[in-house]
Amino acid sequence: MKYVAFDPFKHLQYVESVLMVPISKETRGIVALDSDGQPCAVILLDGWTHNAATCHIAIQKPMALRGLLTEIAEYVFNICQKQMLIGIVEGSHGKARRLNDHMGFKEIYRIKDCYAPGVDQIILQMKKADCKYLTAEQRLQEVA
Repeated sequence: MKYVAFDPFKHLQYVESVLMVPISKETRGIVALDSDGQPCAVILLDGWTHNAATCHIAIQKPMALRGLLTEIAEYVFNICQKQMLIGIVEGSHGKARRLNDHMGFKEIYRIKDCYAPGVDQIILQMKKADCKYLTAEQRLQEVA
């Protein structure tokens, strides 16, 4: 598995096929490429604030997950020096909920009936201090 920076010229068609996320000049991310050089997973980042970024995840090959999560944690928390990741999930999307729980995201707010009657929007958060994809020392490092 190879991990590369998201490049809209190379990866836009793939991203549009797996995520319903508008791409802007602030969109960044990491794409996992399989042994044939084809994209098989992506985490995009947008909604940048001084302290956080919002992430969007699509995984077609689960074997890409661990390395991709380590790469994105390193990028967001250490290179970009943010203290949290935000996720937004449709409450009825069980697979996405399980993935976010596995990654270590915690539910912080729920907007009732946001997507449809009976279908909530769930706001999730992963703090740097709680990120299991960083070393203990990295989790404790403060923003300069």
